[in-house]
Amino acid sequence: MRLPREITAGGLTRTDTHHLQNDPRPGITARRVQYVLDNWLIRGIYTDSRGTRSWGYLAFVTGLDKMVKVAVSLDDERVVTAFLDRTATGHWNRGNRDYFETHYENLEIRYED
Repeated sequence: MRLPREITAGGLTRTDTHHLQNDPRPGITARRVQYVLDNWLIRGIYTDSRGTRSWGYLAFVTGLDKMVKVAVSLDDERVVTAFLDRTATGHWNRGNRDYFETHYENLEIRYED
């Protein structure tokens, strides 16, 4: 299954990378990516193991038992990748917010007191 070239969410249209368009991870659809970008629970800048930095958006999507993470370029123009994030799901479910504090810069968490 291929994803469209662009996804519009939150009033922005972002281009999908070639990899995301042609080889999306299991469970990832354009509608689910759009949902996460519109309804994120957690957002912040994430640095991956190769040192690449991106905006990470995480949300629980109806029909999935894991959080979906959508990585967006720092210039907010490209959706880089999206996947089910089992690690983040486990930390969230255990109430371990420190995990997100240590892994994300400019962290925002919605809907928490």
